[in-house]
Amino acid sequence: MNFPEINYKQGFEDLTNDSFEKNSSLKGILSLVTGNNIKQPLNFNPLEGFTRLSEVEFFLFKKINSFSNISKINDNEIIDIFHKIQCWGGRGGRRVYQGEGFNENFNLEVYKKVVSYCLSLDINTDWVNEASEWTFDLNQIFGIQTSFSTKHIRFWLYKKLKDNTPPILDEVIQGKKEDKTGMWISGLNFYNQISPIDRYKKKDLKRYWVEMIKKSKEENISLLDLERILFNHFRNTSKIFETTQKIILKTIDDGFKSEIKELPDFDYLVFEIVSYIVKHSVNEDYFEELIEFTFQGRNTPKYYGSMEEYLLENKFMFEDS
Repeated sequence: MNFPEINYKQGFEDLTNDSFEKNSSLKGILSLVTGNNIKQPLNFNPLEGFTRLSEVEFFLFKKINSFSNISKINDNEIIDIFHKIQCWGGRGGRRVYQGEGFNENFNLEVYKKVVSYCLSLDINTDWVNEASEWTFDLNQIFGIQTSFSTKHIRFWLYKKLKDNTPPILDEVIQGKKEDKTGMWISGLNFYNQISPIDRYKKKDLKRYWVEMIKKSKEENISLLDLERILFNHFRNTSKIFETTQKIILKTIDDGFKSEIKELPDFDYLVFEIVSYIVKHSVNEDYFEELIEFTFQGRNTPKYYGSMEEYLLENKFMFEDS
């Protein structure tokens, strides 16, 4: 699996949207679970008293670390932790509260079973296979899919695995596709177009965890560090990709013949240009040259293997000497 070429030695970071005040996704989920637009709103704010996601994270790690086994935790405490993790994860956690309501959607027995497994994990075993099974057990709960089941697994396995607890696999980490080209424009899949991961497949979750373990060892950092570094990087590059694409399209509109847009591979070539800029931090001063070179040589990459390889072969044209 390919990973972005970034600084992995920066240590554990706060989320880029750590502050509640600046986090619209968090505000959205808290408004929903306590509001009147669902059948069974909560009569309390699960994150009352917290002001940052990092505070919630620290609280949950400390709380879960204090438990010895499932028999020592009452049901209300388990449900409260569930709510805190769901809300910590943001607006994407809303589905379990919608429809018929939380009481009907939530399955306490399934959740307790997985919590029990996590708290009793034998740390000398390979946790990847076991934890992937538990992740998909949680997916039996209405409204819970891998993006959130891996969040719960991450927190509950902290008791046993500490900073090497399984990393989350959500859309930010996996990536999203561009509609026009079907190409991945963010996340790990941006760097793995030929063999992308699908978070809804158990085999891909296992592959992701195995590759993350391998990468964390290569960089000599924890899985928790690696997950956070990648999450923040992918959030930033997703925004950079969208902004850069707008600049490239405007540059083409302003400085190139309109016929260029009639080329059958126009959208693909724009993707390749933007992708190259994002991956290799090309200065805006070279955008026009890069556009011209890419479109003029659009049939050449077959001799190199890919457009990116073709551009890399000629990268001296798009960087300061």
